[in-house]
Amino acid sequence: MLPGCGQPKEAKHSIPENAGGPAADTSSYRLDCASFPDDLKVQDLVQRFGAANEVSVSISVGEGESAEGTVLFPKDPERKVEILWDEAGMKRNPRTIKINGQTSKWTAPGGLALGQDLKRVQELNKGAFQLAGFGWDRGGSVTSWSGGALETSPCHLRARFAVDAALMKDPRTKHVMGDREFSSSDSTMRALNPRVVELWLAYGP
Repeated sequence: MLPGCGQPKEAKHSIPENAGGPAADTSSYRLDCASFPDDLKVQDLVQRFGAANEVSVSISVGEGESAEGTVLFPKDPERKVEILWDEAGMKRNPRTIKINGQTSKWTAPGGLALGQDLKRVQELNKGAFQLAGFGWDRGGSVTSWSGGALETSPCHLRARFAVDAALMKDPRTKHVMGDREFSSSDSTMRALNPRVVELWLAYGP
């Protein structure tokens, strides 16, 4: 698992029961350590969002592997959440909680959001951070916020970036490919200015 990082500890709060209903206030969709504590159980999700909005599925974990997990709001791309469990059989103690796509109703700590570009994320972090090169399963993933404002605790906020499709044939992309780390202040990274396509909370060391 990639090392964690994030933001200062927040006071615990819970998402209202059945927040997935049509009249739910979207401000309650918080992707943070307080809303999804490390002792979370699938029963908590059912109580909050309703049994109809929780399904068990096989989730890709990269490199051709998959694991049994839970999806919230599987039919709504803007509310969909993928959860992998440390104790998959009992569906408790999350390992990762992830959103992906272009937009989402879920809000992450520090104002981080799907679709933001690298320059904006560096501004939110109040400094440069480290991310993996592109072209492999974990390509574009943040490996460290380098002590910036997006460091979180006790779980760790993570993001994955992707280069816009129109730039994939740009010869500069070959300089930021592969299983190695780059700074967000790297001149080629800033020129390509990739966007956030995944956000997740990671649990554990």
